[in-house]
Amino acid sequence: MKKKIILSLGAGVQSSTLALMAAHGEITPMPDCAIFADTMGEPAEVYKWLDWLEKQLPFPVYRVTAGNLQDECL
Repeated sequence: MKKKIILSLGAGVQSSTLALMAAHGEITPMPDCAIFADTMGEPAEVYKWLDWLEKQLPFPVYRVTAGNLQDECL
């Protein structure tokens, strides 16, 4: 069974750069997918950036959530 390469994508500078470098073949191996753990509390700009970023990548980005973390904590 082939190991899956999964990128933990926080949509910040570091993980976005890593994803884009992989997409352009500047680093290997190419991820099979990326996972964005959505706290549902990010500013609108983060979601806008993520929408754009997903279109640049040759691998899927899975957005996963367990609900609004801020609401759960309060």
